[in-house]
Parts: sequence; C-alpha cells; structure tokens
Amino acid sequence: MFTLQSDVSPLPGRISVIEGDYLRSSDLTALQSQADANTSDIAAVPGVLGTQVLNVPGVYADVQTALDSIAGSRIAPDAIVTIQVAPGLWPQASSVLITHPDARQIEIVGDIAAPQTTILQFAGTDGVVVTDNTHFGGLYGVTLQGDDADAAQRALTVENGSSVWLNAVDIDDFRGGAMHMASGSWVRSGPNPVRVLGCGTAFSPGAHGLRVTGGSSAELLGLEVTGCEDSVYANYSSYADVSYGIMTFAAQESVHAIHGSYIRVDYASVSFGAGTGVRASRFSGIEASATTCDNSGQYGFFADQMSWMDTLGSTASGSGIADFAPLGEGWSNSFLQ
Repeated sequence: MFTLQSDVSPLPGRISVIEGDYLRSSDLTALQSQADANTSDIAAVPGVLGTQVLNVPGVYADVQTALDSIAGSRIAPDAIVTIQVAPGLWPQASSVLITHPDARQIEIVGDIAAPQTTILQFAGTDGVVVTDNTHFGGLYGVTLQGDDADAAQRALTVENGSSVWLNAVDIDDFRGGAMHMASGSWVRSGPNPVRVLGCGTAFSPGAHGLRVTGGSSAELLGLEVTGCEDSVYANYSSYADVSYGIMTFAAQESVHAIHGSYIRVDYASVSFGAGTGVRASRFSGIEASATTCDNSGQYGFFADQMSWMDTLGSTASGSGIADFAPLGEGWSNSFLQ
C-alpha cells in the first residue's frame, strides 16, 4: 500500500475512492491507465504530428509544399514524417528549405533501389538547403537535377551547424556544384552511395562534387563523382572520408585537401583528372592507402607546402608530370610515405 501524498490534490476526479490515508489498488490501476492514455495520445494533441506519409505529387504539388503543410506543427517523439515522392520527373517550384525544429524526424523518400526513377528537378533555384543548426533525417532514393544553366545553382547546401543523411542519392547538372558543407556542418551517407553524375556542360569555377569548408565534415563512403572542377575539396580545417570512391574527369584536382584539412581516400579509384589526382597542400594531410590514380594531367599523388600523405599500397600511372611527387614550391618537409 502507498501513503497518499499531498501532491495528488491537483488531480480532482482522477481518484474515485479514498479510504483514510490510503489508496485502494483499484485506484492505482485507474491512475496507471490514465497515465498510459496520456502518453499514447500525445500525437493527438493539436499541433503535434504522429507518424504519417505526405504524398508528392498525389496530395502536394511539390516537396516544399508538403513541408509547408507541417511548418507550424511539432512532431511527436519517435514519430517519422515521410514525404513520399512517386516515380517520375517532378519540377519543383522553389528550393527545398529544411528548417523544421524536428527535421531529424522528416525524411524525403523516393525509390532506394532505383533513385534515377524519382527526379526532383530545379530550375533557377538551388536544390535542397539545410541551415540554421537544423538536423535533417535525410534524402533516400531520389535524384536532384539542376537546369544546367544557372552558374550559381547548387544541389545540396548544408550550413551553419546543420547536418543531413543521404542514402542512394544521385545529383546531376548543377553548374554551381553538387554538395556544399559549410560552417561546422556535416553529411553522412549509407548504406547506398551518393553519385554525382556531373556539374553541367559548362560548370562554374568552384563547382565541386563535394566541398567541405569551415570546420565541416563528410563521410561519404563509395562516393562517385565525374565531371566537376574538383571531385572532392576540403579546406579550412575540414574533414572528408570518401574511401572506396570513384573520381573521374575532374577539371582540376580530383581530390584536394588544403588549409589544414584532412581527407581519407583509401581503396579508391582516381582517373582522368586534368590536374593532380590526389593533392595535400598548405598544412593538410591525406590518407590514400591502396588507391589507384591513373592518367592525371599533372601529378598522381602530390604533397606540398608542409603537408603529408600516406600512399601505402597505392599505385599511379600515366601522369603528365610525375606519378609520385612529395615536394612542391620549395617546402622541403612535405612528404609521402
């Protein structure tokens, strides 16, 4: 038996019978039932959403319209709001702006087995933007397609301490670059990789497949990038892991760490870049174990300006200047090993 406490007084009507200073077992059962009901009904509170699916374009014209429909609501703990995009080519009226306070419980989903069949097309606007310390549940099984015209257009921007998860995402025709992580943000992928199919037919300077800057990080194992300025670019104390990736036809460096940054590109394939295949410069480091680097326009593996690179088990061939070049611009304490 439990002694009745003074703090039950705010519960009028909850206790049916009180005998002296004690509660009967039936009263405890009633209290427990009421508590269970309150917990299970949390999603029924006005403005609080439970698990649900928002169909695009069946109910909502585009993804941003679906997001706007829940902008004034919170999402119940453990609930997931899925924006389900049907197979097809769907022009988007605007950028997809992710700022919901419960964005980690929102997912945009197409077809994970065939992301090329579910296309979000953007014209004159950026693609997906995650900002203001927002943590987004992610993109799954979709293609982000640009207009191949706007010089500043980017597919995915994650900035100001935000984050996103990607699974089976294709990106194509954004002349301003595919993925841009800035200001302490991060991106992860899996179990299926991200593929950047190109940065347009005449991409702009700085149009990278993956750019991480300002203390940001990316872990995109198996990333595939073709036809951008740099395939992977990390600067200003940033980090990227693109091990097992495939980087081809970069207009400049295929993989470049600069300004105190660090890149892992183990067990990767780098080929046919116009500049250097894998480069660490200005106090940066790269781990490139068991990586192949073929037919680079300048160097295969190159560390300069007080930087380092681990090329254990890596091979290079067909480089325009040299396959392995540990020194550059007179900095004698850069090295490869």
